[in-house]
Amino acid sequence: MSEQLGFCVVGCGMIARFHVAAIKEIPNTRVAALVSRSDDTAHKLIADTGIAACPVFRTVEDAAI
Repeated sequence: MSEQLGFCVVGCGMIARFHVAAIKEIPNTRVAALVSRSDDTAHKLIADTGIAACPVFRTVEDAAI
């Protein structure tokens, strides 16, 4: 099995659902992290889109490796 490429989605509002759907369509990719000012919004995005639980960060700087 090949290694998956992880994406960080910045912002968890309505448009994020389209980004998540696009990522799910690409083989060997996953949503690896989310950036959101609201934990509730991030966890709702996870639940609504069916992605695996992933870390949620408050800022892009916090998410940067």
